[in-house]
Amino acid sequence: MGAANVIPGMSGSSVAFITGIYHEMLYSLASIDREAVRLLFQFKIADFWKKINGNFLAVLLAGIITSLFALARLMTYLLTHHAISVGSFFFGMILISMPLVLREIKRWNIGTALSFIVGIGIAYGLTLLTRIQTPDAVWVIFIAGILTSCAMMFPGVSSSFALFLLGKY
Repeated sequence: MGAANVIPGMSGSSVAFITGIYHEMLYSLASIDREAVRLLFQFKIADFWKKINGNFLAVLLAGIITSLFALARLMTYLLTHHAISVGSFFFGMILISMPLVLREIKRWNIGTALSFIVGIGIAYGLTLLTRIQTPDAVWVIFIAGILTSCAMMFPGVSSSFALFLLGKY
Protein backbone atom coordinates (compact mmCIF):
# COMPACT_ATOMS: atom_id res chain seq x y z
CA MET A 1 0.00 0.00 0.00
CA GLY A 2 2.84 2.38 0.81
CA ALA A 3 4.47 1.84 -2.57
CA ALA A 4 1.19 2.42 -4.37
CA ASN A 5 0.53 5.58 -2.37
CA VAL A 6 3.83 7.05 -3.59
CA ILE A 7 2.87 6.78 -7.26
CA PRO A 8 0.41 9.23 -8.82
CA GLY A 9 -2.40 7.22 -10.37
CA MET A 10 -2.01 4.19 -8.08
CA SER A 11 -4.30 3.58 -5.15
CA GLY A 12 -3.14 2.02 -1.90
CA SER A 13 -6.73 1.02 -1.18
CA SER A 14 -6.84 -0.83 -4.48
CA VAL A 15 -3.81 -2.81 -3.33
CA ALA A 16 -5.59 -3.47 -0.02
CA PHE A 17 -8.65 -4.64 -1.96
CA ILE A 18 -6.63 -6.91 -4.25
CA THR A 19 -4.74 -8.44 -1.32
CA GLY A 20 -7.96 -9.04 0.60
CA ILE A 21 -7.33 -6.75 3.58
CA TYR A 22 -9.52 -3.81 2.54
CA HIS A 23 -12.61 -4.79 4.56
CA GLU A 24 -10.58 -5.55 7.70
CA MET A 25 -8.78 -2.22 7.28
CA LEU A 26 -12.07 -0.32 7.05
CA TYR A 27 -13.57 -2.22 9.97
CA SER A 28 -10.47 -1.56 12.10
CA LEU A 29 -10.35 2.14 11.25
CA ALA A 30 -14.09 2.51 11.86
CA SER A 31 -13.66 0.96 15.31
CA ILE A 32 -11.63 4.01 16.37
CA ASP A 33 -14.65 5.78 17.79
CA ARG A 34 -15.80 7.54 20.93
CA GLU A 35 -15.77 4.31 22.93
CA ALA A 36 -12.20 3.56 21.83
CA VAL A 37 -11.07 7.03 22.87
CA ARG A 38 -12.83 6.58 26.22
CA LEU A 39 -10.98 3.28 26.78
CA LEU A 40 -7.69 4.97 25.91
CA PHE A 41 -8.26 7.88 28.31
CA GLN A 42 -9.24 5.41 31.05
CA PHE A 43 -5.87 3.73 30.45
CA LYS A 44 -7.57 0.45 29.50
CA ILE A 45 -4.90 -0.05 26.87
CA ALA A 46 -5.51 -3.78 26.34
CA ASP A 47 -9.24 -3.22 25.78
CA PHE A 48 -8.51 -0.26 23.49
CA TRP A 49 -5.98 -2.29 21.49
CA LYS A 50 -8.40 -5.18 21.10
CA LYS A 51 -11.30 -2.91 20.12
CA ILE A 52 -9.38 -1.18 17.32
CA ASN A 53 -7.71 -4.41 16.09
CA GLY A 54 -4.41 -2.83 17.07
CA ASN A 55 -2.15 -5.67 15.92
CA PHE A 56 -3.55 -5.46 12.39
CA LEU A 57 -3.38 -1.66 12.27
CA ALA A 58 0.15 -1.56 13.72
CA VAL A 59 1.49 -4.08 11.20
CA LEU A 60 -0.33 -2.32 8.35
CA LEU A 61 1.00 1.10 9.38
CA ALA A 62 4.53 -0.25 9.84
CA GLY A 63 4.41 -1.79 6.35
CA ILE A 64 3.10 1.41 4.79
CA ILE A 65 5.72 3.59 6.50
CA THR A 66 8.54 1.18 5.68
CA SER A 67 7.46 1.04 2.06
CA LEU A 68 7.13 4.82 1.83
CA PHE A 69 10.66 5.39 3.13
CA ALA A 70 12.18 2.49 1.22
CA LEU A 71 10.54 3.23 -2.11
CA ALA A 72 9.98 6.98 -2.26
CA ARG A 73 13.42 7.73 -3.73
CA LEU A 74 13.29 4.74 -6.05
CA MET A 75 9.84 5.74 -7.32
CA THR A 76 10.97 9.33 -7.82
CA TYR A 77 13.94 8.10 -9.84
CA LEU A 78 11.88 5.63 -11.88
CA LEU A 79 9.14 8.16 -12.58
CA THR A 80 11.75 10.73 -13.67
CA HIS A 81 13.87 8.44 -15.84
CA HIS A 82 11.54 5.59 -16.86
CA ALA A 83 8.05 7.12 -16.75
CA ILE A 84 6.63 5.15 -19.70
CA SER A 85 7.76 1.78 -18.33
CA VAL A 86 6.52 2.54 -14.83
CA GLY A 87 3.23 3.87 -16.16
CA SER A 88 2.79 0.79 -18.32
CA PHE A 89 3.50 -1.51 -15.39
CA PHE A 90 0.96 0.17 -13.15
CA PHE A 91 -1.60 0.47 -15.92
CA GLY A 92 -1.29 -3.30 -16.31
CA MET A 93 -1.86 -3.73 -12.57
CA ILE A 94 -4.98 -1.58 -12.80
CA LEU A 95 -6.28 -3.60 -15.74
CA ILE A 96 -5.74 -6.91 -13.95
CA SER A 97 -7.50 -5.62 -10.84
CA MET A 98 -10.67 -4.78 -12.78
CA PRO A 99 -11.90 -8.39 -13.08
CA LEU A 100 -11.27 -8.87 -9.35
CA VAL A 101 -13.47 -5.90 -8.53
CA LEU A 102 -16.14 -6.92 -11.05
CA ARG A 103 -16.31 -10.41 -9.45
CA GLU A 104 -17.42 -8.76 -6.21
CA ILE A 105 -20.63 -7.60 -7.91
CA LYS A 106 -22.99 -10.51 -7.26
CA ARG A 107 -26.07 -9.09 -8.97
CA TRP A 108 -26.19 -6.44 -11.67
CA ASN A 109 -29.13 -4.05 -11.70
CA ILE A 110 -29.79 -0.58 -13.07
CA GLY A 111 -28.27 1.10 -10.00
CA THR A 112 -25.10 -0.96 -10.25
CA ALA A 113 -24.77 -0.32 -13.98
CA LEU A 114 -25.42 3.41 -13.50
CA SER A 115 -22.81 3.57 -10.71
CA PHE A 116 -20.34 1.78 -12.97
CA ILE A 117 -20.92 4.27 -15.80
CA VAL A 118 -20.73 7.28 -13.45
CA GLY A 119 -17.48 5.89 -11.98
CA ILE A 120 -15.98 5.59 -15.46
CA GLY A 121 -17.07 9.17 -16.20
CA ILE A 122 -15.54 10.51 -13.00
CA ALA A 123 -12.30 8.59 -13.58
CA TYR A 124 -12.08 10.01 -17.09
CA GLY A 125 -12.89 13.50 -15.81
CA LEU A 126 -10.03 13.26 -13.30
CA THR A 127 -7.60 12.65 -16.16
CA LEU A 128 -8.64 15.98 -17.66
CA LEU A 129 -7.87 18.00 -14.52
CA THR A 130 -4.77 20.13 -14.44
CA ARG A 131 -2.51 20.84 -11.52
CA ILE A 132 -3.36 23.95 -9.54
CA GLN A 133 -0.96 26.26 -7.78
CA THR A 134 -1.54 26.51 -4.05
CA PRO A 135 0.40 28.50 -1.47
CA ASP A 136 2.90 26.73 0.77
CA ALA A 137 1.05 27.86 3.89
CA VAL A 138 0.70 25.31 6.67
CA TRP A 139 -3.09 25.41 6.54
CA VAL A 140 -3.07 24.52 2.82
CA ILE A 141 -0.75 21.59 3.46
CA PHE A 142 -3.03 20.52 6.33
CA ILE A 143 -6.13 20.63 4.07
CA ALA A 144 -4.22 18.74 1.36
CA GLY A 145 -3.37 16.10 3.97
CA ILE A 146 -7.01 15.77 4.98
CA LEU A 147 -8.13 15.40 1.36
CA THR A 148 -5.35 12.93 0.65
CA SER A 149 -6.27 10.87 3.71
CA CYS A 150 -9.84 10.68 2.46
CA ALA A 151 -8.62 9.64 -0.99
CA MET A 152 -6.63 6.80 0.59
CA MET A 153 -9.83 5.10 1.76
CA PHE A 154 -11.34 4.69 -1.71
CA PRO A 155 -10.07 1.93 -3.99
CA GLY A 156 -9.21 3.40 -7.35
CA VAL A 157 -8.56 6.91 -6.02
CA SER A 158 -4.90 7.83 -5.90
CA SER A 159 -3.82 9.94 -2.94
CA SER A 160 -0.61 10.87 -4.75
CA PHE A 161 -2.63 12.06 -7.73
CA ALA A 162 -4.77 14.16 -5.37
CA LEU A 163 -1.58 15.72 -3.98
CA PHE A 164 -0.32 16.27 -7.52
CA LEU A 165 -3.54 18.07 -8.51
CA LEU A 166 -3.30 20.21 -5.38
CA GLY A 167 0.30 21.12 -6.23
CA LYS A 168 1.65 19.41 -3.11
CA TYR A 169 3.13 16.20 -4.51
